[in-house]
Amino acid sequence: MRHLKRERHTCVVWNAVPGDFRDPDGWVDRALTMCRGPVLLVLHDNPNGAMRHLDRFLGLLADRGTRFRQDFPEECILLRRGEPTRPMDGYVTEPCISGTEGARP
Repeated sequence: MRHLKRERHTCVVWNAVPGDFRDPDGWVDRALTMCRGPVLLVLHDNPNGAMRHLDRFLGLLADRGTRFRQDFPEECILLRRGEPTRPMDGYVTEPCISGTEGARP
């Protein structure tokens, strides 16, 4: 976190995980349900075959009139140019061991 702040990075997280990694054939319906508002959906290109449903998923969204954008929902931006946009406690913890300045948690 110190590095991200010091270097003025922006950090974005997702707000929807349909479970494509554990249910390669059933994730589409869950994902469609999640896409009812501003959403940053994470999908995994794993070798489990889930992505064979991607074209169908995108087509169903397009049929519903879904707009695809390249910006992020505000609730998904945790850090903007090094400045926190909300409390980070649920995402970041400091190292537990004393004397480890610069060590990774």
